[in-house]
Amino acid sequence: MVDAFSLDEIRQICFDLKVNFDELPGDTLTDKCRELYLYTERRGDVHRLIEICQRERPSANWTPT
Repeated sequence: MVDAFSLDEIRQICFDLKVNFDELPGDTLTDKCRELYLYTERRGDVHRLIEICQRERPSANWTPT
């Protein structure tokens, strides 16, 4: 996600997922991406995050590792 999106784009993804971007820990793009992934994982919503990423950047590999 860090290589594919800007901080503003991650903010939009959070909005789409109904996640409060400002409540995610960290200040950097890397921090926000990590915390967004972990948050969606805890909520069982990783599939929704991946769907949005695939829609926005279809040429990237979005297979979770």
